[in-house]
Amino acid sequence: MTAAQAATRAGIAALLAFALLAAGATTALLLLAPTVPASLRSADDPLTVPVSYQDFADPRPVELTFTRAPDISVVARASGVVTAYSCRSGAALESGGSPLSIDGAPLLALATSTPLWRDLAIGDSGDDVRALQRELVRLGAPLVADGTLGAGSIQAIERRLEKASGRAEQLSTVPLARLLWLPGPSVVAASCEVSLGGRVDGAVPIAVVAGSVASASIVAVPSGMLDGERRLVVDDAVLVPTPEGRIDSEQELHAFASTPSARTALATEGGSTVPGQYVLAAPVRVGIVPPSALAGADGGTACVLTDGGPVRVHVVDSELGRSSVEFPSGSEPALVAADPPADLDCA
Repeated sequence: MTAAQAATRAGIAALLAFALLAAGATTALLLLAPTVPASLRSADDPLTVPVSYQDFADPRPVELTFTRAPDISVVARASGVVTAYSCRSGAALESGGSPLSIDGAPLLALATSTPLWRDLAIGDSGDDVRALQRELVRLGAPLVADGTLGAGSIQAIERRLEKASGRAEQLSTVPLARLLWLPGPSVVAASCEVSLGGRVDGAVPIAVVAGSVASASIVAVPSGMLDGERRLVVDDAVLVPTPEGRIDSEQELHAFASTPSARTALATEGGSTVPGQYVLAAPVRVGIVPPSALAGADGGTACVLTDGGPVRVHVVDSELGRSSVEFPSGSEPALVAADPPADLDCA
């Protein structure tokens, strides 16, 4: 083989290799190129955009107004010298804690639906016993609230007092002098009535707590909301209001009063409103598209062009260059035309 022939063969081989590489690249591009649905193609091959989906609760900012119940005195039924006192105006008094010690003995604060009014011995029964047991259960004691005092209830109180005093407690009964009744699990001290080193005589208020919430409602229910049952969100509490935006049940009022925002308002003279969010109980599924994808917007609806043809959607929200739309039930197209014809017909 001559040098010229060798050079020719090498050139042909190089050309073949290049042709094969080019063919492979073309095949790869064809395989990787996105397929544009037929109904989205036109003579000008309009651009399409992907549709992302998310749950939408239609949040509406609201103000809640509330009325207060009367203030309540917290009374110590023990006599002696105040040796520890952690009350502070505007701060919370918590059920299960011990804000006060008299003659070195801590008193246990407990919130019960029925005020505590007597010493209790094993075998005693009544509404006050059941209320005491329920609160101990809420605080984590492994009891059954059957309304009859047993050794387990006494032991649960002993453990709470031991945690406060740091020493062993030996109780054979539940003495009223070792307890402080609170009207709620977490109440705000409006004022503190005794001082460290002072004396109490067994019937002295040691604090006055701000009255809790008697009623609450939305100041103005927003208009133009999506249809559906609603919830009120205040801080981390999710409340169930009436259709008119009121909070009526005792349980919901207590949950509202326990939020940081409500507690701050309760501790503030003249404070009677709290911010919240009014949201759908069951969020709706919405697609996110650019505003340019909407054609023929009319009365909260518009048309989009999908692979299946024009579709009428409900526009639920628009902000920052994106629109949230609700497609017909069960429909979640992956692509829509980025800029459909202005006269697109969804009829």
